[in-house]
Amino acid sequence: EGPAEAPAAAGAQPPMPPMPPDHAAVPSAAAPFQATVPAGWTVKASTKALHHTFGGDGEVYVAQLSGDARAMFDIWRGEFGQREPLTDEAMAALPKVAMLGGDGRLLDVRGDWQGMSGKQIPGARMLVAVRAEGGSITFATLVGKAADVEAQAEAFSGFCASLRRAP
Repeated sequence: EGPAEAPAAAGAQPPMPPMPPDHAAVPSAAAPFQATVPAGWTVKASTKALHHTFGGDGEVYVAQLSGDARAMFDIWRGEFGQREPLTDEAMAALPKVAMLGGDGRLLDVRGDWQGMSGKQIPGARMLVAVRAEGGSITFATLVGKAADVEAQAEAFSGFCASLRRAP
């Protein structure tokens, strides 16, 4: 699962709506994003903007929060037990990824993963593409067993490149 929502910054795009009280899925027609979904990914009912599964434990999801990309990267790294914050040099060295008509940054983390929901995947890998715009960040996350993520890495890149805001 992704990190908790942070308060919206002044002038920022609003974060994803809060989870409904009954935790019902947001209807796909209301999703604020669209993307070309690779073959083999299955839609998952969720409150996230876009949410799919693949392989045994793999998940791909898109969401938007207010906040700082570096702080979010540190949260995701923390899910792998990496407690040291990213340095300026490490942040600048993150590869670029096409996303939302521009460039985002891509984090690639491996190890034993424990998500905020408590879900655990030993020997996991996570790819997180982030694009920061006006005080908000949009992120696409691919997480699962390392071999499954490796098999989906190119598809994820294409998914991110196709990601756009819904009309």
